[in-house]
Amino acid sequence: MRDDDDIEIVDLDAPDDVARSGSGAFSRRSRLWLGVLTAIGAVVALVLFWPAVASLVAITRATPPAATPAPRPTVVAQTPPRVSMLTIGDVRLVKESPSYTGDNGFLYALQTTTGHSLWQVSQPVRDFGVVAGDNVYIYTSTYSLAILNAHSGHLLWQRQLGNEATVVGTLAQQVYVSDGEQLTAYDVNTGKQLWSRTRVGSFLQVDAGLIYTFANSHLGWNLLALRPQDGQTVANYTMLDVYLRSIQIENGLAYVVQANSIMFTLQLSDHRQLWRQTLPPNANVARIVDGRIYLDIYDQGKDNQIEVLRGRDGAFLWHYSYGYVSTTDIQDGIVYVSAHSSISALRVETGQLLWHYETGYLDPDIRINAGTVYVNSFSAGVVDTLNAHTGKPIWHYATSQRGKDQSSIISFIVHIDGGIVYIASVNDLTLNAISASNKSPLWNTLIHISR
Repeated sequence: MRDDDDIEIVDLDAPDDVARSGSGAFSRRSRLWLGVLTAIGAVVALVLFWPAVASLVAITRATPPAATPAPRPTVVAQTPPRVSMLTIGDVRLVKESPSYTGDNGFLYALQTTTGHSLWQVSQPVRDFGVVAGDNVYIYTSTYSLAILNAHSGHLLWQRQLGNEATVVGTLAQQVYVSDGEQLTAYDVNTGKQLWSRTRVGSFLQVDAGLIYTFANSHLGWNLLALRPQDGQTVANYTMLDVYLRSIQIENGLAYVVQANSIMFTLQLSDHRQLWRQTLPPNANVARIVDGRIYLDIYDQGKDNQIEVLRGRDGAFLWHYSYGYVSTTDIQDGIVYVSAHSSISALRVETGQLLWHYETGYLDPDIRINAGTVYVNSFSAGVVDTLNAHTGKPIWHYATSQRGKDQSSIISFIVHIDGGIVYIASVNDLTLNAISASNKSPLWNTLIHISR
């Protein structure tokens, strides 16, 4: 075949009167012989493979066994939203995201007693928080930091930040922003940059009027104590080259847990290490409150336990073991712990069991506020309240929706404050305010997760 010959693909189903060119065209006689040969091949194949084909037909025609009805799952109209709330005086700031995993959401302000909408932010918000006075900071999806008046929504100032910036804390009249290895302080009232430090980490905690953050050095890393007024270093603690799991600063002590599970306590006033020891396997620091360290220890296949150490010397105080127990909260001299479907109250000094309550719900959300324990079942849409000191039931509340069985109602507690419990109902996307004392309804409003 010459290089300049064209290869023509001929449609075998074309009409006879269509012109065909080249040796590649089939004649009618060729097509007849091709059909005869195909029929002969089909007959031979059927004779040779008939036993296998017959068994296959028998299998496909067999009567299937009776199917066992599957349990009906709970159907939710859409992904449960993520709703968070903060309080400033008689204003409730509400942020709503379309799902639990989403950071961006819509922020608006409600009047506490009526649920009346006061103002809203037009663009998605990544983060928000309370600052000095009646002001709130917002950090938008376009990396803009702004300060608003919580009552009116009036914009005080706005500043564009980098796309790696995060708001890491507030103190008095300042808001702190970390961007890479730079920490910057801004004046809450004016937006003026007060000071900036480079080559420091995003870690930030405030204790006894000082700001604590990280800095790298040729020896490892340092814990810096900075003066809020000008960002100058007041103290420098060299930690050497260790990898950290966690660090918490409370009342002049730094509690440090290394990646190798060694924990030590550093007294910040004189740079002295008070004690150092290896934590039990699978132990996590759940809380450090009032000089006590609460460890949640997970032991697969066995009962978990809570172990409590004294902060100043690491001495063992007490432990509690019950199912898959974990620390929930510590308030008013009582440690509240939960284990799958139960909650227990323990005396903070000794671990003595004060009361135990079986909720009847799997993995309930438990909150303690003003002497009351709130037990919320997300999947059943109910809230039970208990006396925090005695464990005795107070009232039972069920989120209801016309035409729906209670087992298909999904709701969760968003916030508790000022004698009001705020509950989000997923099925009808409403935010409901009820009285904390007697569960009487106060108001409800729609959750606007999209605009």
